[in-house]
Amino acid sequence: GDRRPCCRRHDRDHRSRVHRSRLPVVRRHVVLPRGIDPTRDGSTGTPSVTQKACSNCGHPLTETARFCPHCGRDVTAPGGTVLTAAPPPPAPAGGEEEVLPWRAVEAIPIYVISIIATFIVLVPIGFALRPLTNCGENLACARHQDLFKALSIGVNELALLVTVLLWVRYVHNRGPRSLGFKNLTAANALIGVGIGLAGEFLALIVAGILAAIIQSFTHSPVQTPKQISLQTHPAVSVLVIVGISVIAITPFAEEAFFRGFIFRRLGQRYRLGWAVVLSAAIFAVLHLIPFIMLPIFALGALLASIVYARKSLFPSVFAHMTFNAIGFTLQFIFLRK
Repeated sequence: GDRRPCCRRHDRDHRSRVHRSRLPVVRRHVVLPRGIDPTRDGSTGTPSVTQKACSNCGHPLTETARFCPHCGRDVTAPGGTVLTAAPPPPAPAGGEEEVLPWRAVEAIPIYVISIIATFIVLVPIGFALRPLTNCGENLACARHQDLFKALSIGVNELALLVTVLLWVRYVHNRGPRSLGFKNLTAANALIGVGIGLAGEFLALIVAGILAAIIQSFTHSPVQTPKQISLQTHPAVSVLVIVGISVIAITPFAEEAFFRGFIFRRLGQRYRLGWAVVLSAAIFAVLHLIPFIMLPIFALGALLASIVYARKSLFPSVFAHMTFNAIGFTLQFIFLRK
């Protein structure tokens, strides 16, 4: 009448059957995806904490467990356990930079979307400005052109800024801090102003050297092209709109796009030198004026370097503000004839 098992093997089978009979549902096996190393974190490749788990129900197991306490499976048999990777520890608050989820190539659709949005907004504005500038049906009127150019600058830069922020927020579920908008301090502001002054000086030197080289080959005076071509004496309203656009909106938009989105992501994929060169080259090419590409490239490299050094986008924003403010003042205030 003794129904005890005759050996250890029958004992394991008996206990396994007893425990499994209590389960109302048979659970599927837990299988790790191919190519995933359970001993390493998938995003960074750094070693992570692992734990042994039951291959039948996925319940965590201790190192000395022989049976799963949840489903009763014999975990000493081949294939009875799997290794599951524990969540990676959170990054230190003030130490390493967070791993950015986007790729630098995503800047292409962002730029295209901003151009399309600018076009959609500017078409009705162009027709609405007719009666305000007394141009009638003549859209080539000089006053209309100046006002339209001034508004187009602000709309274009604002569209770029909004597109970057929305892309980061709704595509990657990140906020402005991921772009580098953090650590707004007086030190970063003062450093940015100083870098802006140095950048203006550097740009003037590079532009002067480039003009001298071109003049030596062409034997004719070289005139520096203007990024914003308005009348000799534009209206005050036009100057106000242009000033707000290039000094207040453009620095935030271009720094968020070129340094926050492109450079910071390139810096995590390539070496610092390559990231600086690539982001500065993109910054120069998209300004679409060949003569000033070299000075703009030098400015982009300088701004990218300060972003890397300060781990914040605000020094480059203030530097960009200073640079644009000096250029705007020289072009439209002191150099008007």
